[in-house]
Amino acid sequence: MSFASTYRRLRTGKTFLIVLSTIIAAWFMLNWWFGFDPDYTRLNLCLSIEASVSVALLLAAQEAQDRVQLLLEQQTHDIVERVAQRLGIDPK
Repeated sequence: MSFASTYRRLRTGKTFLIVLSTIIAAWFMLNWWFGFDPDYTRLNLCLSIEASVSVALLLAAQEAQDRVQLLLEQQTHDIVERVAQRLGIDPK
């Protein structure tokens, strides 16, 4: 199993939302107690990096899925044409 497919599976589950919400809540609490990120620049950077990685991986997965779908459509079209030829009818 590749990193992209594992990440995609984790990213789309409800567990991811729970973990992300917990991390953000902990970040806010630590910032409130210790003030280590007063303008939330580090939090913004972390979330931006996560979003850019997610978009890249999800787009790559969508592109791969589109290629598979196109291949399946081509194979189905070829099968329909071969069956129509054997039956002697117009496939359209």
